[in-house]
Amino acid sequence: MEEIKDNPGNVRRLTAADLTDLADRYASEIENCLADRSGQEEKWTRWIDDYRGRPLEAKKSYPWEGASNLVIGLAAIYVDSIVARIMKGLFDIEPHWVGTQINATYAPFAKPLEQHLDWARTHVWSQYPVIKSAVLEYCKLGTLILHQGWREDRYFARPSMDLPAVDQGAWKGPWPQWVPRDDFLLPPGYTTIEAAPWLAYRQWFSFYDLQAFANQNVFDDHEALAKIKSKEDDEPSLRKTRRSDGGEGMRDARFGLWSPWQVWFREDLDEDGFPEYYKMLLHVNSRTLLRLRPNTYPFGMRPFVKAAFIEQEGDFDGIGVPEMVEQYQAEASTLHNLRIDNGHIANTVMLKVRKGSGITDKDKIYPGKKFLVSDMNDIAPLQLGSNYMSTQAEEQLTISLAERRVGISDVNLGRESTGTNRAAATTVMALLQEGTRRFDLNTSELRAALSEQAMQVCELWQTHGLPDVNQPFAPEGYLDDEASAK
Repeated sequence: MEEIKDNPGNVRRLTAADLTDLADRYASEIENCLADRSGQEEKWTRWIDDYRGRPLEAKKSYPWEGASNLVIGLAAIYVDSIVARIMKGLFDIEPHWVGTQINATYAPFAKPLEQHLDWARTHVWSQYPVIKSAVLEYCKLGTLILHQGWREDRYFARPSMDLPAVDQGAWKGPWPQWVPRDDFLLPPGYTTIEAAPWLAYRQWFSFYDLQAFANQNVFDDHEALAKIKSKEDDEPSLRKTRRSDGGEGMRDARFGLWSPWQVWFREDLDEDGFPEYYKMLLHVNSRTLLRLRPNTYPFGMRPFVKAAFIEQEGDFDGIGVPEMVEQYQAEASTLHNLRIDNGHIANTVMLKVRKGSGITDKDKIYPGKKFLVSDMNDIAPLQLGSNYMSTQAEEQLTISLAERRVGISDVNLGRESTGTNRAAATTVMALLQEGTRRFDLNTSELRAALSEQAMQVCELWQTHGLPDVNQPFAPEGYLDDEASAK
């Protein structure tokens, strides 16, 4: 550390060597943590494949080449049903958030704040697609993460090809986003966002996004863009492979994805004996520290919220639907394929012939075909398979066990019960209420997470300030006079 002249309070500042060491240290930590969780990432990929109905192998070779290889998509059936119920429950009720004052002093401000939040979630950012993506992953992988970022962009446009670009103004405001689980990282052993010494969030940008950041002095390192380009971000990731073919064959890196990490950490960088909260933007591959700032949010707030579909004690991640039913889905798929293979054999006409009868394996069978034999015993039909339906009952039993595991029933899926299992309306209502209690277990933490999201958005406005009266998204532009006055 070195002391800087004209430094109020004699605060110790970081040297270039300190910044290099900081970048190397956290880049190594991120790489090590990614390596440690490779086994978990394989499970995530498997559960995504279960949801999409992808077989373990593209073509089966057992019990013979090209055997039936269908997947009974139980995970998709249950996930889609639960997601539909959650989204309806969250967005069919207006307002999305309800403001309640702590005491009478804040009563005049509760309703305007409620209106401001509800207007912002549709006009400043779009809450529905953010939450839909998050809820899909919430059900599929068991964990939901939202990031409440603050966005400040300036827009430039050229009136014509003969004129220079003109500043079109600034856009600023909260920018909540869904964080894919594979883009979020905590050090091993920590189960909450607040307790972890650091967390990292991988963000994805185009080359032109980074170029705009550099020109707007977002980066502290003026040579950052050149350093990133010198070591192209070509590491594979789950997000790329899930949504594309991984980018192979892309000839121009400017059209690819670039992935710096946003790191939130706590350290005593000024060596005053008190660890402070910081945030930085770090490009791991090139060990480039793009930006370093103190975390100025109240009480070191880290603007992330997490929810678990089924919480696991002592673990950060929850249990999702594909993990619950993967064994049942595999068993149902196996039984289904066995029935198809058996039916295929049973319905295939085969013959057994005596050696020396003159009939060879090259002779084809077709309607009207005649075989000339010396003895009627020279040729006879051969039945290898039999059409039995016991596997169908076993498959239905497996599916019923999977439904119990998830808490789904016929009525939840919008399906009538069988004619032999009719029940009175009061009984059906009781069953629905019981199913709702199970469903509430899955959604209670999600509702708490969305409440925390609203609190964090308010903290963003508290820290960064509301737009001025004449700027876009100013509350004075849509609140009525009585609410604005309050």
